[in-house]
Amino acid sequence: MVTHGISLVHKVIIAFLLVLLPILIAIGLIFIHNRDFLESQLLSNLERLADEREAYVLLYIEMTRNRILDFSSDDFIVRTLEDAPMDQERAGRLLGDYMKRYKLPLLRKMYRLNIITGNDGMVVASTAPGFVGKDYSKEEFFLKGKKGPSVVEVTRGMMGGPEIAVSAPIYGRGNGGDVIGVITGFTELSTFGEFFTGEYIREIGALSWGTIYQWKTMEVYLVNRDKLMLTESRFIPNAVLRQMVDTLPVRACIGETREVTGIYRDYRGEEVAGASMCIPTLGWTLAVEVDTSEVFEPLRQIRNYTIILVATVFLFTGALVLFVLKIIVAQLRSLVKGARAVAEGSYDVSVPVRTSDEIGALAGSFNEMARSIKERNAELEKERSILANAQRIAHLGSWEWDIVYDLLYWSQETYRIFGLSPDLPSLTYQLFLEFVHPDDKDRVRNRVDEALYERKPYSVEHRIIRNDGGERTVYEEAEVVYDGNGTPVRMSGTVQDITERRLAERALGESELRYRTLIDNMLEGIMVVDNQDAIIFLNPNMAAMLGYTIQEMMGRPLFDFMSEEEAERARIRLERRRRGIREQFDAEFLRKDGTLVYAAVAAAPMMEGGKYMGAIAGIIDITERRKAEEAVRESEERLRAILDNMGNPVYMRDIEGRLIFVNNIVLKMVGAKAKEELYGKTIFDLFAPEVASDLQRTDLEAMAAEGPLQVEEKVPFHDDGVHDLITMKFALKDSKGDKYALCGVVTDITSLKRAEDALRKSEQGLREAQRIAHIGSWEWDIINKHVDCSEEVYMIFGWPKDEPPSYENLIYSIHPDDRSRVRMAVMEVLKGERFAIDSRIMRPDGSGRRAYLQGELLRDPSGNPLRMIGTVQDITERKMAEDEVIKLSRELEKRVEERTMELKKAMEGLAAANREIETFTYTVAHDLRSPLRLIDGFSMLLLKKQKERLDHDGQDQLDRIRGAVKRMGQLIEDLLNLSYVMRAEVSCEKVDLSALVWAITSDLMKASPERAVKLKVEEGLVARGDKKLLRMVLENILGNAWKFTSKTPEALIDFCAAGQENGKEVFRVSDNGVGFDMRMAEKLFQPFQRLHTDEEFPGTGVGLATVQRIINRHGGRIWAESEPGRGATFFFTLERER
Repeated sequence: MVTHGISLVHKVIIAFLLVLLPILIAIGLIFIHNRDFLESQLLSNLERLADEREAYVLLYIEMTRNRILDFSSDDFIVRTLEDAPMDQERAGRLLGDYMKRYKLPLLRKMYRLNIITGNDGMVVASTAPGFVGKDYSKEEFFLKGKKGPSVVEVTRGMMGGPEIAVSAPIYGRGNGGDVIGVITGFTELSTFGEFFTGEYIREIGALSWGTIYQWKTMEVYLVNRDKLMLTESRFIPNAVLRQMVDTLPVRACIGETREVTGIYRDYRGEEVAGASMCIPTLGWTLAVEVDTSEVFEPLRQIRNYTIILVATVFLFTGALVLFVLKIIVAQLRSLVKGARAVAEGSYDVSVPVRTSDEIGALAGSFNEMARSIKERNAELEKERSILANAQRIAHLGSWEWDIVYDLLYWSQETYRIFGLSPDLPSLTYQLFLEFVHPDDKDRVRNRVDEALYERKPYSVEHRIIRNDGGERTVYEEAEVVYDGNGTPVRMSGTVQDITERRLAERALGESELRYRTLIDNMLEGIMVVDNQDAIIFLNPNMAAMLGYTIQEMMGRPLFDFMSEEEAERARIRLERRRRGIREQFDAEFLRKDGTLVYAAVAAAPMMEGGKYMGAIAGIIDITERRKAEEAVRESEERLRAILDNMGNPVYMRDIEGRLIFVNNIVLKMVGAKAKEELYGKTIFDLFAPEVASDLQRTDLEAMAAEGPLQVEEKVPFHDDGVHDLITMKFALKDSKGDKYALCGVVTDITSLKRAEDALRKSEQGLREAQRIAHIGSWEWDIINKHVDCSEEVYMIFGWPKDEPPSYENLIYSIHPDDRSRVRMAVMEVLKGERFAIDSRIMRPDGSGRRAYLQGELLRDPSGNPLRMIGTVQDITERKMAEDEVIKLSRELEKRVEERTMELKKAMEGLAAANREIETFTYTVAHDLRSPLRLIDGFSMLLLKKQKERLDHDGQDQLDRIRGAVKRMGQLIEDLLNLSYVMRAEVSCEKVDLSALVWAITSDLMKASPERAVKLKVEEGLVARGDKKLLRMVLENILGNAWKFTSKTPEALIDFCAAGQENGKEVFRVSDNGVGFDMRMAEKLFQPFQRLHTDEEFPGTGVGLATVQRIINRHGGRIWAESEPGRGATFFFTLERER
């Protein structure tokens, strides 16, 4: 039970008495107290003055840095500097004039502005004469400026005194954005004295400025890291870089980066009250000092007010006690009551807020805290539900073991893995061990002991037996928590069901073993080579076939096991593997002892993604089979085998006309199934009488002839109609010369006859086509020096058809002026493969024609020229038309040239106007930004320095000012972007839109990590366009989708392809945000037109106007579809990537 001490009312009364009691003592101490107070106020005032002067210095440096940064991205400067290598003198002149005219007036304190190349540090352009061509490559401001924006003190500057150099890198417009130069501005440090006198503040817009120095002996000055004065002294002439300032504030700043406020000796040796500010980036110390002899003079007046002060304290203290008792104590009691309710678990409590002061704010904060605790509890319950679902999906449960009380706490998924109900009573470690498989139990128990007592990591895979008898495999990991004595008190971990994964791994291993055993025990050899023709695998039978071990053959080239001739054939076959061709063939290998092994090989390529990775082959030793086949071929059955396997029908009939032999093809011819069916039959048994009579007649003629007789016959085939045959018939004689049989060898010429008919028709069609198109064909037999031509060639050249053409006739028909050119073309084609040439020809009748000659060389297998084939086309009429076209074209070119000159002059005027508009845009933007930075800077200073003096309304008004400045700055940025997209060059390249979307949404998520937005991005979407401009398109559209879904609980943004339109790819960005009314759709792409108020969704109304102009410049279009409350969908078209 909580005990209570003295009540708050009693404490207030006691405090009142304690305040009154020391009043008499206070009268004696009041002088000391007021002196200390005055000194504190003085030092605080000096510190404020120092802080303000430091702010002016830093504000000027930051403004100058931002100016230089703006200049470094100026499109004219970047473009001209990129073109500088082509004409450096002209580029320097243009840049110098441009900076003098448009940039230097914006930096009134800078006497010189340089642009320095990033490669060699040589000055390309300067606003001051005499600096172009100087080498600054070793200077600190150049080296730091290449890496990023920098501010560097130059002790001995170009004008002899100390200067500040402000630099920034200039990035090129190409891919990667490499540094192409450094832009640097210089300011003399002597101008910094204006920050202390008020001249600079008045110059940049301050309406008033107080007395320069509040005291006669007051002084403000800067000291560098070498303890030398940087600004003029009020007391010592010519002190810049001459007067050493080794005072307490300077040593503290340089040595410890510590600012000092107090009383000390200054550089003159006088006692002063002062305050210092450190500027560590430059190593500077700013000091504000005043002599103590002047500043403490008012202390004498303090004594006169001591009595008045005592009376005031009495009155004020009494009034305060009454106020506390009447108002504050009552509200504090309400807070105590509410706090007790929250402690008891009631979060619906609300404390009344009676005042708007700190006590009222405390009561309101207490109510907000109670509501926040209630919401956090609800969120925690939701997160627990999400975690349970995630564990269920991943089969990953969590558990915690309270070792002290031997209690196990399992998640829902852990119960499911073990097949138990969550309603079971408390679990213990021993109960968990009962579920562990008996063979794994000791191992699990040992791992637990090692984790508890040896502090080893706990991770173990084991099996469990569930209540239903099922066996599962699980993997566990855990960490142990120890108390202050090193005793384990709690163990937390996870358990994952990996049964299915282990079963799959086991099945895969067994499958691999089966296939390995199968290959190793195959009777045939298996060999695999890689894409370099080296052996990377072979089975034992392959190695044994060649008399090697597997280790002796692995890694060696395949050709090491072949003769040179066979290796050459193998290289040709492997080329076919590289083309993806499978084939079967016979090959020869060399055994280790040098003997030949004949093998039958079945080879196939191994391709991966269309790329050749190697080849695999099955190899059978057919050495013995080869020997047997050779023996068979030498046997008596050699002739019968040849006849029986001929593609031509072969038959034999005896003197009586009976069949005594037929080969297999004859069976198909007459529809018989076996030869035995035909043996002994005559032709009259097989064919109709009229066919048989014709066949018998020619048989008798062949038997009577002394030599072979070739006859043409028409014979009906079984189920295949009548065939045209050529039969070679001859009599067979015995050793005595007597004729004992007739042999016939038949050749089926049916398809040849049909082909001849088709060829005749084709030739007739070709002749007609050549006649109509005035195209003739020719063939030159180079070896026999014979030329064949089609009829149209004779017509074109005007040759008599009865005169055989020749190569000499062809050359003689060429116009003399073209003859050498044609000869050269023919000679060139003998070295190559084709020629095509226009030429004039002369006919025998004296008329001339224009012809287009083409030829192609054919070679024999050895590469020697064999013959040349080609065409001749009469192009006389076409050439006459072309000449007329050329004449008209020249007249048109002359007109176009005249018009081009006029257009060029107009374009030059337009380009000059565009440059003026571009310069005006940047100048206006920069001039608008300058007062905005001042407003923002001074507002920031007020909030930083005067925050305690401003009430809530004053701070809110300053926040509103800064918010308006930020919006105005964004509007200026949007206007610059709009201006940029209308004049920027569009460079087309392949752009991965999907990658851009992921990059942009990643930045959006980093900026708003509290938002949970579901993203759907179709991968692999590419288009042709300017990558920088298309990024601006996606940044605006996705930024709008992100903004307008900010009030949607389950936000969704989808990017995908949406078909094609007029040959262009259509892309779609959709969301489920607030949407808009389609009646207002025409305002979407107009500048400064917004469909929502700034309070609902901030913006400038320029983004979609910029997007439309970019898409239009890419030749596409953009449109939108939406319904209020149903989200919005934006479509745009771009050139597809071929």
